[in-house]
Amino acid sequence: MNIKEHYQNIAGGGRANNEPRVQIVASLVEDNNLKILDIGCYDGEVSAFYKKKTNIVDGADINEEPLLKAKERINDTFIVDLDQKWENISSDKYDVVIMSAVLEHVFDYRNVFTEINRVLKNNGIFIHATPNATSLRSRIELLNGDVPNWFKNFEHIRLWTRKYLNNTIKEYGFSESYFTGCFVSDKKIGKIYSNFFPNTAPIFIQKFILKK
Repeated sequence: MNIKEHYQNIAGGGRANNEPRVQIVASLVEDNNLKILDIGCYDGEVSAFYKKKTNIVDGADINEEPLLKAKERINDTFIVDLDQKWENISSDKYDVVIMSAVLEHVFDYRNVFTEINRVLKNNGIFIHATPNATSLRSRIELLNGDVPNWFKNFEHIRLWTRKYLNNTIKEYGFSESYFTGCFVSDKKIGKIYSNFFPNTAPIFIQKFILKK
């Protein structure tokens, strides 16, 4: 399997607008005439959620066919291989870049963070959501000698924790301004747990500010 086939296989799953992850990410996006780039946008269904009333939203994905649908929902689209330079996207163009449920699938995160730095304006915002390698469930599974369930999925090739991601991305000019955890489902107990113990929730969400 080549890299394009890998990204094509993972595309389109788990992006319903009513998911807690999607709701939280959208809540971090202001309605303020912002130019937004959604990386891994697939068919643009969730990307359109970020438009709100005044924002301009573009989407990038490696899959050409779903981008045709995305063009009907958002302002512009780009075919992008995350492991290559994003030559079709201008520098210093966006106020916000979003990657929701994408970082765990990325081969070359160094290229991704370099390109996000390039396409964002100074003081721009990067928002992501990704599985938490140090969730309570993952810790218990490791103590039992098992591989955490999140990472039995062969498409999840990159493990992230809040500390590891903060230490990694600061080399590219980013600093954390917001952090929370969430569950996949919208059950009340999950919300309560995530509020009190975000570092051990199944998914963690961060907002970063870029200083160039």
